[in-house]
Amino acid sequence: MLFHLSQERFDALISESNENYSAFVRLVCDHLRVSIQNLIILRNRRPLQRLAQELRRLAERHGRQTKKGLVIDLRLSQEDLAVMIGVGRQTINRLLRSLEQDGIATTKYASVTIHNLPAIVRLSSIDSVDS
Repeated sequence: MLFHLSQERFDALISESNENYSAFVRLVCDHLRVSIQNLIILRNRRPLQRLAQELRRLAERHGRQTKKGLVIDLRLSQEDLAVMIGVGRQTINRLLRSLEQDGIATTKYASVTIHNLPAIVRLSSIDSVDS
């Protein structure tokens, strides 16, 4: 859900009372705390898990079912995927090749086809962390 408040209305609410200001600060702090916790959890996951999680998210939002599998055709480069999961392009290349060798997914220029969605779900759900 998205809530939009104009700058003028926001300033008016904040200046009305200290309670409004305090409530807003608590809300922002709560959101920041949850975001940082999620980032820590994400960063503790192995790169393959992070890639699988991102592919799963992209498939749910943008995947198109075909005879060959679930196609994510968003014109994402390997560099884009690498930035999204916080690794280098060489690492993403190695991870994508691994998925391809296992028959889980294939990549073509700027698209990914997932052939085995249950495997992607399984990989994205593993709870182990890098040592």
